[in-house]
Amino acid sequence: MTTCPAHPTLTGLIAAWEACREETDRAGLAALATAMPGAAPGIAPATLLAPAPGGGRITIRLERGFSVTLTAERVPVAAVQALVDHGGRPGWFGCLVTTSGEYTERLADADPDEYGEPSPYDGREDTVRVRLDGTADLRLHRIGLRAAVGALQASARVFAAGTATVPVPAAPGRS
Repeated sequence: MTTCPAHPTLTGLIAAWEACREETDRAGLAALATAMPGAAPGIAPATLLAPAPGGGRITIRLERGFSVTLTAERVPVAAVQALVDHGGRPGWFGCLVTTSGEYTERLADADPDEYGEPSPYDGREDTVRVRLDGTADLRLHRIGLRAAVGALQASARVFAAGTATVPVPAAPGRS
């Protein structure tokens, strides 16, 4: 099979597009790293890793320069709540249940278990696992860059304050 060479103009346009995309990714990663003190580049491309108190960590993955997947592992519940609420999804896990069987939107009140909600943007599932030790695991998909920066800043404030919660923003649907 013979492949026809691309027209020189098309080749130039594709190269320009790729350069812009790479610059956009660098700018997005810089904003995310600034929002979460201690974040450092991960092994995977477009990924940052941030330590959390108690040995947990937050993984921040930039997806094509426009959206972010946030993953938390063994992060204090108050910081995970901040990631959810300030990531544009306050009350997102409406399926949380207390030990008395009541529904709650607060991770701190939820019975230790794993909970999931389908992502509103694609077929993936956003999940949270509440642990007995006061930590939680989280996976949120397709968060807008602005909302992800706000979520990381709120989580960083929780880390700095200990276990205090951070008030939910008045206009949570940011992108």
